[in-house]
Amino acid sequence: MTLSHANIALSTKNIVALQGVQREAARWGSPDAKILAVYDFLASWFAEETFRGCGFINAFGELGATSKRVAEAVRAHKKSFQDYVTALVEQAGWPAELGTQLALLAEGAQTTAAISGDVSSAEAARRAAVILIEASQNASR
Repeated sequence: MTLSHANIALSTKNIVALQGVQREAARWGSPDAKILAVYDFLASWFAEETFRGCGFINAFGELGATSKRVAEAVRAHKKSFQDYVTALVEQAGWPAELGTQLALLAEGAQTTAAISGDVSSAEAARRAAVILIEASQNASR
């Protein structure tokens, strides 16, 4: 695969991944349910036979050190995902830092599922997200 093909593939993966998360979140009304839908999406993705981990993390591992364009594409994708989660958090009236924390949980679940082959990392991350959301709600009272 050439670098230009890698960049095209990453652009396509970015669109597909974010649309999948957004579609799942759109099914729910409350902000906290939309946020938790991110982890539900991950669980269904991890269960797919073709799941091989995050294509962006994989591309960064393969080409990130030698290709500035690939590294930039990966960073842009990770930022867009974090921005999306943070926007959901802010819509709920919670601090933006919670968005960063929840995005990190999702990223960790992706890496863990890819390496271990255990799809339950999505559910573990979802349970941790519930704890973080409840702590944020309690702190704001």
